[in-house]
Amino acid sequence: MKGAEGIKCRGQEHQAGRFLVADPLAIIALGAVDIAQNGSLSSQGASTTFHGPVAVQTGFLLLVTVPLCWRFRAPVAVVILVTASSGVWILAMFKAQNQPPFEPALAIFVALFALANRADGRPLWTGAAVSVGIFTVGEIRGELAGQGNQPAGHRGGQQSAWP
Repeated sequence: MKGAEGIKCRGQEHQAGRFLVADPLAIIALGAVDIAQNGSLSSQGASTTFHGPVAVQTGFLLLVTVPLCWRFRAPVAVVILVTASSGVWILAMFKAQNQPPFEPALAIFVALFALANRADGRPLWTGAAVSVGIFTVGEIRGELAGQGNQPAGHRGGQQSAWP
């Protein structure tokens, strides 16, 4: 049972397999609780509410988290897919001035950590640049819409992007 580089320790593959699904399952569990509580877990008094059908919100949650199971096999593709899916979820289901849920951010962080762990050179920079670009556009959109400029607990005039 040597830990030398290139030599795998007995049981190492089994432990790694457990962690492949542990992070996505944890984010799915948090998301399910958050959706069930209509955003009170994410918002802490801010204006987050999960508008629209629960099935659509759950579908977006799965779209953002399930690709994390392949984060070590294809880290660049996973970080781009997770970040783009998170952006689509937030654009489709939340108004720009409302605080989006934290589950997409968790998924992006997990995907970025896997990217930093598994990739180097051009793939690392490509995945990171695309992810940061999408994230920055979302942050600018929220800032321009006045996200976070409301006092805690203020819910006046809250609208949904969902028709």
